[in-house]
Amino acid sequence: MIGAGSIVRDAHLPVYKRLGFPVAGIFDVNAQASRERAAAFAIPRVFESLDEAASMRHVVFDVAIPPENIASVLERLPSGAAVLIQKPLGRDLADARRIVAICNERRLRAAVNFQLRFAPNMLAIKDALERGVLGDVLDVEVRINLHTPWNYWAFLKGVPRLEVLMHSIHYLDLIRSLIGEPRGVYCKGVRHPAMRDYADTGTSIVLDYGDTIRCSLTMNHAHTFGGRHEMSQFKLEGMRGAAIARWA
Repeated sequence: MIGAGSIVRDAHLPVYKRLGFPVAGIFDVNAQASRERAAAFAIPRVFESLDEAASMRHVVFDVAIPPENIASVLERLPSGAAVLIQKPLGRDLADARRIVAICNERRLRAAVNFQLRFAPNMLAIKDALERGVLGDVLDVEVRINLHTPWNYWAFLKGVPRLEVLMHSIHYLDLIRSLIGEPRGVYCKGVRHPAMRDYADTGTSIVLDYGDTIRCSLTMNHAHTFGGRHEMSQFKLEGMRGAAIARWA
């Protein structure tokens, strides 16, 4: 593990423990966080430096760090290593291209952590779509209406773009895995007065798939009026049927 933040504590390590995947060691610039994760998940080794962690062989490097640090870490991993990179792949297109170039130059077998397309309910929808159960696709919609505590992640303060890179990028990847690449994209992000230190916390996205498919994504992360009206839902409609998956 390269990184010992909340995503590692709440997602990566609990899943590895449940599946029985051995974790060889952990490193974070915050040594206290590394020690806490190691104690909580019986990780046998806490590395004192990135170079010490990078000296490991025959392992998968799980790089779960802020996007601005990804390139500098990849440059120090051993040539030919297997790497799982936490999304997003950089802060912008130039950063992403730099990261891809590093992976190619160092022959890293790298993957980005887009796990939503592999979620059980999404695999079921993909299977139904491929078997023709739903028919030709007519309508795809993602609707998010909830309160996301962005303040939990201090490193997100001041970043120029937030919602798409840190959240709805998963939905975009999912939709592309189901119905392919769109012809074009319209995206508008907005700020919220209660979250002045953070960039866009709400987004509306339209993907252009031609004249017969409507595809829209609406994300509101500032809904604070109780759980009754909260929603986290994916819907796909076809000529023969519809599938709806809810995350909350």
